[in-house]
Amino acid sequence: LDRWWQAAQTTEQYRRVRRQLIASMVVAGCCWGVVPLLFMHNVSGEMVIFISLVLAGMICATLPALAACLPAYIAFATPIFLALIFHYYSLGLSATAFLSFAFLGAMLAISTTVHRIITGYISLDLENQTLLQEVTRARDDAERANQSKSDFLAAASHDLRQPLQALGFFLECI
Repeated sequence: LDRWWQAAQTTEQYRRVRRQLIASMVVAGCCWGVVPLLFMHNVSGEMVIFISLVLAGMICATLPALAACLPAYIAFATPIFLALIFHYYSLGLSATAFLSFAFLGAMLAISTTVHRIITGYISLDLENQTLLQEVTRARDDAERANQSKSDFLAAASHDLRQPLQALGFFLECI
């Protein structure tokens, strides 16, 4: 994944990598969403709790990694919890399904906040880099102007002293 991001130097490459990430997260979310359908055949409490915790842990664990690309996180989390919620309803666990739906909403709200924070810091960093380039450019311009001023004053001083020195030599000769 890191190789993909480093390779995305242009905007079009970034968009292509982003689409690939979202598509792969849809596939991964659907694969994890199949887990409740395959392993939760009865309403035994231990298995329901275990699978619910594993899937909730997956959703929580992927938040820091995928929150920078919010559509990828949504593409991963939504299929998992929709399958889990559907399976809870089919088992007659409507309260658990409602709690899972509330958890999904909370995780999406948190991911939106984390996404906003991450993009804010990235934007701030890009602005700082731009300002640093402008300050460096202005400093270089000021140094060139200072050097030009020094060169001008040296030339003017030389040009003004030369006639006075010639006049001094002429007066010494008299």
